[in-house]
Amino acid sequence: MKGIIAFLIIFTVLVVFHEFGHYFFARKLGILVREFAIGMGPKIFQHHGKNGTTFTIRILPLGGYVRLAGLEETDLTAGKNVFLTFNNQNIITKIDTRENPSHPGLPFTVRKSDLTDQLTLTGDSFDNKANDLITKTFNVDHDAFIVENDGTEIRIAPRDVQYSSASWWKKLITNFAGPFNNILLAIVAFSLSAFMVGGVQDTNSNKITIFDQTMPAAKAGIKTGDAVIAVNGTKTNNYEEIYDAINKNPSKKPIKLKVKHEGRIKNYMIRPKYSKAEGKGRYLIGISVWYKKDLRSQFLYGFTQTYDNAIAIFQTLGSFFTGGFSLNKIAGPVGIYSISAQAADSGLGVLVSLCGALSVSLAIANLLPIPGLDGGKVLLNLIEAIRKKPLKQEHEVVVTLAGALLLFMLIIVVTIHDIMKLF
Repeated sequence: MKGIIAFLIIFTVLVVFHEFGHYFFARKLGILVREFAIGMGPKIFQHHGKNGTTFTIRILPLGGYVRLAGLEETDLTAGKNVFLTFNNQNIITKIDTRENPSHPGLPFTVRKSDLTDQLTLTGDSFDNKANDLITKTFNVDHDAFIVENDGTEIRIAPRDVQYSSASWWKKLITNFAGPFNNILLAIVAFSLSAFMVGGVQDTNSNKITIFDQTMPAAKAGIKTGDAVIAVNGTKTNNYEEIYDAINKNPSKKPIKLKVKHEGRIKNYMIRPKYSKAEGKGRYLIGISVWYKKDLRSQFLYGFTQTYDNAIAIFQTLGSFFTGGFSLNKIAGPVGIYSISAQAADSGLGVLVSLCGALSVSLAIANLLPIPGLDGGKVLLNLIEAIRKKPLKQEHEVVVTLAGALLLFMLIIVVTIHDIMKLF
């Protein structure tokens, strides 16, 4: 259960931060965000923001999404029965598409609608004076709402606030903003994890940390912060050299350590102790890498670790071309769940660090120039800049759907592969 909760929290945080990037820059650049949803499935809460966005919380804690104006159909089909609400100027302010609204307005059967340019709605309504159905055309307010079947109230999408009406560079910034936000999240997560675990590993130092007071190093009197300057007569300048020198020692033979403690040199003879703490069991003396605890190091760790993770991901992507494609290099939802469950058992600091690593992965994966991903959209924006005009909408839809289909198929294959690895 702890693993499931950890997975859902991490997944939701990653997606919500990603979508918030799209939301924030879209609004700043004049593109209407009709809905910002946290979770999926049926709506359980909604709030109308002053900027026209409807914020919703949905019942399934599986990420979230934003709905940009102009990327989905908003006109009402002929024959649709709706209920209309008007303002004092007899202009429509709300179109309720539910069959049984709690506060019904004027019953109306749609004949023709234009909620993009003309902002009009034509249809039939019952006239009490004529005692018959009369065809009428009403003006629709620019900021009118449509109530969907589940009760979600979202703004209509007039042409001037649509994504398609924005310049290419505004579209590009909006599309790039999601991955950019994930990079920011990664920096924060890694820095936070450093504060939570008490510092940043410094593998370039020969200072060490005592991780168990019952182990031989602690019993011999070695302290956290002491520097191991030699092992069995071999000079050691960093933790990797210390680790390698200790591992060369026969398991039961005492190890000679030369240690600097508060400026003084001391020599110790330490007999390793067998421990099952690491996998199949090893002979250990109870030391680990030194942690830098200053605020500057812990803050900068967010940037350095984000960079290191990004480089590792690019190297993995490069290996697809040099070493061949392999599903073992990719993790799907099941694989991420498995990793999350392990991290949850290791503590909150490790879990936060995992969130940072996954956030970097999500950012880079989304920037790949594949239709359906943000990188594919950015590529289309650049093509629009070169051509001085956007692609035809029907062509863009076909390319995006094709990319989405390929991604969906890849997710299925990766998920099956991850499940097989569990057994």
